[in-house]
Amino acid sequence: QDVKSKVDRDQFRVEMNSRLDDINKQMETLRKELIEAVQKTNSALMKNVDARLEEQRKVAAESQSRQDQLATKFSQFSQTLTGFRDSLTGLNERLAQEEQASKASTAYINDMNKAVTGHLGEVNKSVASVAQKFAARFDEQDRRLDAVSKAVDQAAQEAQVRGGNNKGGARQLTAKPAHRSSSSAAAETSKVDQETASVPPAAHAEAVQSGETASSMAESEEPARTPVSQSGEHPDKLEYERLLGLFRDGDLDGARQGFATFLRDYPNSDLSPNARYWLGESHYGKKDYRQAIDSYDRVELDFPQSEKVPAAILKKGYAYLAMKDKKRASSAFKQVVTLYPRSPEAGKASDKLSQLKESR
Repeated sequence: QDVKSKVDRDQFRVEMNSRLDDINKQMETLRKELIEAVQKTNSALMKNVDARLEEQRKVAAESQSRQDQLATKFSQFSQTLTGFRDSLTGLNERLAQEEQASKASTAYINDMNKAVTGHLGEVNKSVASVAQKFAARFDEQDRRLDAVSKAVDQAAQEAQVRGGNNKGGARQLTAKPAHRSSSSAAAETSKVDQETASVPPAAHAEAVQSGETASSMAESEEPARTPVSQSGEHPDKLEYERLLGLFRDGDLDGARQGFATFLRDYPNSDLSPNARYWLGESHYGKKDYRQAIDSYDRVELDFPQSEKVPAAILKKGYAYLAMKDKKRASSAFKQVVTLYPRSPEAGKASDKLSQLKESR
C-alpha cells in the first residue's frame, strides 16, 4: 500500500504538475492576450491621447496667437486712447478759446449793433429832417410857381384885352437880357436847346462845352471874389479850372468825381456854387437826370444868392424835359422867367415855354 500510495502520490503530483503546467500555459496565454489587449488598448488610447494633445497644442497655439493679437490690438488701442485723450484735451482747450472768442465777438457785434442802430437813428432823423426841408421847399416852390403861372396868365389876358400880342410881348420882354449877353451866350442858347432833343453824347458834350463859355465869362467878371495869394491864384481856383478842363475835354466821370471832391475839400469857397452847378452838368452829361436835378436844387437851396441859380433852375427844366416830365419842366421855366426876368436864362426859358405850348 505504501508503494501504491507513493505511486498514487506521484501520479497525483504528475497530474497536478500537468494541470499546473496547463494552468501556467493558460495563464501565460491569458497574460499574453491580456498584454496584447492592453497594448492594443494603450496604442489606441495613446493615439487618441496624441490626437487630442495635438488638438490641444493647436488650440493652445491659436489661443496664444489670439492673445498676441489681442495684446497688440490692446497696445494699439491704448496708444489710440492716449492720443484721443490728448486730442480731447486740446479740443477742450480750443473750445474754451473759441468760446471766449465767441463771447468777445458777440460783445463786439452787440456794441457795433448798438452803435449802428444809434447811427441809423441819427441818419434817419437827418434824412427825415432833410426830406421835410425839401418837401417844404417843394411845396413853397409849387405855390410860388402856381402864383407865377396865375400872374403870367393874368398878364396875358390883360395884354389881350389891351390888344397886344402876348407872344410878341413875351419875346420883347426876354429879348433885352438876351441882348445883354455876349455872342457866346447866344451860342449857348442854341447848343443847350439841342441837349433836350436827346442828341448823342458827343453832341451833348459839345453843347455843355459851349455853355461853359458863357459861365466862364461870368466868372471873369468877378475876380475880386476869389482870394489871391502873393505867389499866384488860390488853390481852390486852380483846382476848379482843372476840373473845368476835364469837363471841356469830355471826361465827365473825372469831372463828376472831381467836383464832388472839390465841394468836400472847399465847402466855403466862393466857387462852391459853380462847382455844385457843374457837378449837376456832369450828371446831366451822363444822362443821370435825377442826380443832376438834385445838384441843381442844391445850388438854389444852398446858394440862393449865387448867379448860378437861374442857370441851375433852367437846366433843371431841361432835365425834367429829358425825363418826359413836361409839367415840372414848365414850372421850372416859369420860375426862371418870373424870378429872374433880366437873366440870360429867362429868354431860353421863355422859348421853351413857347415850344411846350405849341406842342400841346
